[in-house]
Amino acid sequence: MLSPPSLAATVRLVLSGHTGHVYCIAAAPDGRLVAGSADTTVRVWACGGGACEATLTGHTGDVWALCPLTDGTNRLLSGAWGGDNVARLHDLDAAHGGASVAATREYHGHTGVVRAIVELSGGRFASASNDKAVRMWAVESGACLTTLSGHTSYVWALAVADDDALVSGGGDDKTLRGWDTRTYAAVAIIETPAAVDALLRLTDGTVASGHLDGAVRLWDWRRRECMATMTGHAAARDMFGLAQLPDGRLVSASRDKTVRIWDVAARACVGVITESTQLWKCCITADGRLAVACGDNNAYLYIVDAAAKRV
Repeated sequence: MLSPPSLAATVRLVLSGHTGHVYCIAAAPDGRLVAGSADTTVRVWACGGGACEATLTGHTGDVWALCPLTDGTNRLLSGAWGGDNVARLHDLDAAHGGASVAATREYHGHTGVVRAIVELSGGRFASASNDKAVRMWAVESGACLTTLSGHTSYVWALAVADDDALVSGGGDDKTLRGWDTRTYAAVAIIETPAAVDALLRLTDGTVASGHLDGAVRLWDWRRRECMATMTGHAAARDMFGLAQLPDGRLVSASRDKTVRIWDVAARACVGVITESTQLWKCCITADGRLAVACGDNNAYLYIVDAAAKRV
């Protein structure tokens, strides 16, 4: 009798259990997956992707943002909305055996949805919100170190551009803004053709952005130059998911129900994964698979080259 295939060899694995849309997903420091949902919880999944091992609690609204810390601890930051607007810190070492794990710290100050969180150097992190502000925080004390103002609309995206710079992406103001993370000064304003949904620093130092017009753009942000515009996603469908595969290819997930795989050097789409539900944020697992948060209350885990249709 043939043995069943291992979970790691499954082309498309469904992670189920949430009772609301899954909006965000991330790879935890210990290799497990974490997913945030409209059901107000974050679920922690086994490294293989099969079993839910614990639930992180505390939020009272939809969970929109996740940020695993890389400071040598096994901790996770998350952000939410819906009367919440709070960022929270959880210890993943306690997330085993079906446990319900409460937050160890809360970060209060935003007056709108916390839509993005990124880790900064020096024990800090930044959060972006619908309240038009970017805030910087001390992880351990919980203190808000500064509020970066300038956007005139909601801020949905953040990326650490280099050791001393942060880039934020605005919605209706259609701008990228650069900030010096040492002085907290604004250092760049770049106008974009459409609202910015997602940002990601690529391994070559380029910043990629996903937009409401369906385009993925590549930026040399210090020169304020758009290096490429890659099209293929449907316009007027938010693109909240960007991730980079180990071989350098870029992945984008959209509410148009597709994942597109891009050859960055060729500026070309080389593969498409089509689903029957809206797709939100995405990440790459430690073993190189693609995890996507989905509108059908699930997360999907793909072997990309096996799941994608070549174009």
